[in-house]
Amino acid sequence: MIDFPRFLSLLTVIAALGGCVQQTPRLDSQFGNSVRQTQAQQVLQPDAAARQQARLAASGGIDGRAGVAAYQHYQESFQTPPASTQALTIGVSKR
Repeated sequence: MIDFPRFLSLLTVIAALGGCVQQTPRLDSQFGNSVRQTQAQQVLQPDAAARQQARLAASGGIDGRAGVAAYQHYQESFQTPPASTQALTIGVSKR
C-alpha cells in the first residue's frame, strides 16, 4: 500500500523543483532585441551628429556671439513660456 503523506510530500518536492527549470531559454537570450531594432529603425540618419561635428570642426566652429545668443535664447524660453492659443475659440465670433 502507498504511504499517502510520503507520496504527497514527494509530489510537492517534484513540483517545487519543476519551478526552478528555465522555461524559455531561446526567448530570454533574445530579450530586448525587438525594442533595440525598433529604436534603430526610427532614426533617420544615425551618423548625423558625427557629420555635424565634422562640419563644424572643418569650418572652424560656431561664431562666439551667435553661440551666446543661441544659449541665452534657449535659457529665456524656459522663463517666459509661449502664449497658448485657445483652440476652442477658433472660428467663433464675438458678438
